[in-house]
Amino acid sequence: MLVEARSPLLDELTVRTRPGVHCFRFWQEGSGYDLNLYERAAVEAAINYIHENPVRRGLCRRAVDWKWSSVRFHLRGEIEPHLPTLSRLPAEFLDGGGVQTPNLR
Repeated sequence: MLVEARSPLLDELTVRTRPGVHCFRFWQEGSGYDLNLYERAAVEAAINYIHENPVRRGLCRRAVDWKWSSVRFHLRGEIEPHLPTLSRLPAEFLDGGGVQTPNLR
């Protein structure tokens, strides 16, 4: 889509991985890691962080402006026809009701 539209974003999202090699990278470089969240505040902070990713990247001014964001669903309950069907997180997950338990070593 970016190539077909000749979007200037394509240049911004193309990075040099090593001499003579360039690739398209939408998200920041990094190995990534799993993180289990056990508290409601941590879950909400993670959701908010994800919603702000396009803003931090400069792709939009506000999270609600990002076409593919679920923020409108979380804030206002709006259903977006172009997004997968969304549902609220179960209350027992948000209230620490044993959906995940920490690994004790």
